[in-house]
Amino acid sequence: MESLTPTRAMAVARAGTVRLAAMVRADGRFLYRYMLPDPTITDAAYSEVRHIGAVWALIDVEVSEPSLPGLSTAIDRAAAYMIAKIFRPFGGTDALCVVDEGFIKLGGSALGVAASLSLYRRSGDRDHLERAVRLARFIVLQRRADGDFLHILIPGPIAKPHPTRADLFTGQALFALALLSEATGDPSWRDLAVDSMDQLAKRDFAVGTQAQWMLYALEVLLRLRRDPQLLAYAARLVDAMLADVSIRQSPESTPLACQTEALIVYARILRSSLVEGGDPAVSTIARIRQNLRRQLLIFHPSGAFVHS
Repeated sequence: MESLTPTRAMAVARAGTVRLAAMVRADGRFLYRYMLPDPTITDAAYSEVRHIGAVWALIDVEVSEPSLPGLSTAIDRAAAYMIAKIFRPFGGTDALCVVDEGFIKLGGSALGVAASLSLYRRSGDRDHLERAVRLARFIVLQRRADGDFLHILIPGPIAKPHPTRADLFTGQALFALALLSEATGDPSWRDLAVDSMDQLAKRDFAVGTQAQWMLYALEVLLRLRRDPQLLAYAARLVDAMLADVSIRQSPESTPLACQTEALIVYARILRSSLVEGGDPAVSTIARIRQNLRRQLLIFHPSGAFVHS
């Protein structure tokens, strides 16, 4: 197994970013999926929700690596497509939603908040901030009394049954509300997120899953308000991940990457000034290193990662 050093990790991250930026086509859409032996073999599959997430991720890298080849222009193209083609009015409301594969998905609006706020910080254009608010209004409309959310709305007749839940969307929604509160200084968004998180924590929602989005949300909420109960919830989520051996046995790369992401967020939470003397547990750091070494095995010289 390839050794993992900071230099090697940064080289892989940069190469992956450059590859993702190169996958943004002239019209702003990504090259979504292709056959590794012959990249000209593609299919028509596309995910608007993942498009939005990719825009957010690219901007996140640009903050620290602005000179990476093709990065800024790729963001410009992908963001322009997102704004013009992906964000849609929701019914007769002022809210914005995202239709993905023919279904209105909560995760689209949630990641749209994150991407729009990143674009706002990038340019200072308040249209991005207003767009984030409108996307968040859709999230609030889907919020249930028990703290959870409606995940997937079916806008019309469908040929066969389709799931209406995708639990990762709950964490994304809470992350979006927390980010918007942090960006605007409006505590009402935070209060909604905290109320939901408190209810979900009491029933150990997502414990035993790769709940990276719940940890992203918890990280922001803990920046906004120190709360030992939320920190304890984060610990329960991570303890369950560390106890789960299935990820280490799975041939798929995406769940492994999601777990790594979750553990890195948790390490940041523990190292933050909000946790006095906080230091990531040895077991957390050990798993992060183990996961990253395994991820190196599925890294391709082109900068891409093989899905499975």
